[in-house]
Amino acid sequence: MNFAAHCSPRGESSPTQPLPKPLRLVDSTVVKEPGKTGSLWRIHYSFQWPTLACDYFKITPTEGIGDGESLQQYPIKPKDYLLADRGYCQASGVHFVAEKRAYLTVRLNPNGIRLQSGSGRAFGLLERLTPIKKPGQITCWNVLIPLAQHSALPARLCVVRKSQAAIALARHKLQRKASKNGSQLQPETLFFAQYVMVLTTFPEAEFSPERILEYYRFRWQIELVFKRFKQIAQVGHLPKYDDDSAKAWLYGKLFVALLTEKLIAHASALSPWGYEFQSAQKQMA
Repeated sequence: MNFAAHCSPRGESSPTQPLPKPLRLVDSTVVKEPGKTGSLWRIHYSFQWPTLACDYFKITPTEGIGDGESLQQYPIKPKDYLLADRGYCQASGVHFVAEKRAYLTVRLNPNGIRLQSGSGRAFGLLERLTPIKKPGQITCWNVLIPLAQHSALPARLCVVRKSQAAIALARHKLQRKASKNGSQLQPETLFFAQYVMVLTTFPEAEFSPERILEYYRFRWQIELVFKRFKQIAQVGHLPKYDDDSAKAWLYGKLFVALLTEKLIAHASALSPWGYEFQSAQKQMA
């Protein structure tokens, strides 16, 4: 069952630089009902930037064919401009967006996608990144994304080196996660943590590498949406009776959360006086 929510713009302030195109931010999050017998569900969510208006969401189980984190979960229209996290960095998804005549910017997952140079050879990512030593230094390369039974798709790989503080924080998070999972970090993983790497099919004429990297930062807004849903709307508190009731309950909570946001936006837009002031010139007339 699919469910789309359409909300009017909320009136938040726009970015300092006008967007050449409106953006769609897509991501998913897992919701678990508290307790050992709690059910697990995945919310696939999409909203517009800068209006923050939700344009689509649906709920699926977390296991099973077709229920994973994938760009195929979303209805995509021609000339959509999508931002997505590294979980969506798959050749099939990037090609899917291109076939819809839409565009995608996604955080690179070096282990999740294969890149080629213009000659068709494997793209040497480690060798290309090594000379980038200065914090804030930006580099961009043209790459190809191969996929079986498809022509290789042209894209750009935009990279910026992090500050030393950001590198230390990223490595600390990786080490803490590896310790928690009882796994061992690969040297390449720690090396890649020094950079923000973004793969994009956005038109080069309108989106410079600097603009691509700047706009990718907006993707964090969807993480804040999920945090509000879980902490304020308590979307994880679901009945344990059966899957159908849990799913219906979750749809209802999401609908209430979106309706609440819409009502708050309307309230903040109203004049506290209840009417508009007349200009002094009109009063004298």
